[in-house]
Amino acid sequence: MKDVIYSNAQSGNFHISIEGLESVQFKLYDFQYPMISAGSTRVGNTSDRQNIMPGTHIDYDQLQVNFFVDEFWENYVECALWLRDCLNSEPYTKTKNITVMPLDNNKEPFGLAFTFTDAFPINVAPIPLDKGSTTDILVGMTLEFEEMLIERNWLGK
Repeated sequence: MKDVIYSNAQSGNFHISIEGLESVQFKLYDFQYPMISAGSTRVGNTSDRQNIMPGTHIDYDQLQVNFFVDEFWENYVECALWLRDCLNSEPYTKTKNITVMPLDNNKEPFGLAFTFTDAFPINVAPIPLDKGSTTDILVGMTLEFEEMLIERNWLGK
């Protein structure tokens, strides 16, 4: 695995790393931390009220990431090819683990990481092209994933 290039990220922002796409360490503009829900079950009883019991499993919303496209569009192309490669694939054969690390003002991780396991893209947003624009190109990608793991103090701090 290649070394992580934290300087790709803006200070005080986030860095994303996708397993197997080490050459595509792109900077995030932002990401939406997915909602976690467990649901509930209503159980009747002999009174006029229902008992509400905790749910039996965790459900996650989709992971939405918005990132700056690099100078040669490598990160956009890699994501688009990954999306295409996932079509009609056997379960878990094309999935990847994704780690999102919040960074401090020195562009360094500060001991917190969110890992989304067995993730795969379900869409890559269109790129707004304007030949007169001098700003960075921003694009979004939506992913499904199996599990979300949260690691604290993983740098030994």
